[in-house]
Amino acid sequence: MNAQIIDSIVDDSSICYNNTRLTKSQVGPKCTIGDNSILFKSILEGNNVINRGCFISDSEMRFASYTGMNCIIKNTVIGKFCDLSWNLSLGGANHHYTRAMKFSEYHLNQVLNGSSPIIAKPDPLTIIGNDVWIGNGAIVLRGVNVGDGAVIGAGAVVTKDVEPYTIVVGAPARHIKKRFTEDIIAELLELQWWNWSVERIRAKRDLLLSEPLSLDILKELKKA
Repeated sequence: MNAQIIDSIVDDSSICYNNTRLTKSQVGPKCTIGDNSILFKSILEGNNVINRGCFISDSEMRFASYTGMNCIIKNTVIGKFCDLSWNLSLGGANHHYTRAMKFSEYHLNQVLNGSSPIIAKPDPLTIIGNDVWIGNGAIVLRGVNVGDGAVIGAGAVVTKDVEPYTIVVGAPARHIKKRFTEDIIAELLELQWWNWSVERIRAKRDLLLSEPLSLDILKELKKA
């Protein structure tokens, strides 16, 4: 494959397709990185799929999460088993709008001086929990915390934290309902099935995929 791998570590079982570029990144086992995608100072834990045309910078994607095509992900930590659709924007920088000039300081220095230093800033992380589903075209702003099991609808603009197992839609995103009752949510947050071994997930697969979820199913899931 025609890939540029610069100061990066890529597990032998992972595949980087055509025109991918990895810089100062780490790719764990059984990952796939699609055509024309770029990783910069980022980590893929393992069993991740990055589809075509994505740009991921200063971010971490944990076990088994994946993206659709044409996603931009910056300064974000993504939990395990997340479904990320296409054309997403996660963790993009906020712009200053309370001063006389809103224009980017970085680009202003290029206009005035012909160059601009890249200065690392302690920007707040965007945190995406485990088992989160984000619909196509959604935007999650920098510093937002999305709880485990949340659902973000297509085209949503998420400006505030999202509680676990909550569904939000719209621009700006608003809460429409919880996925489950509060007692089931509490049980799921205690269960944390996403931290199980692959072997245990395989053994409990049918229960994990059973619907509608009930306290009886959760009781069976808790059994060793």
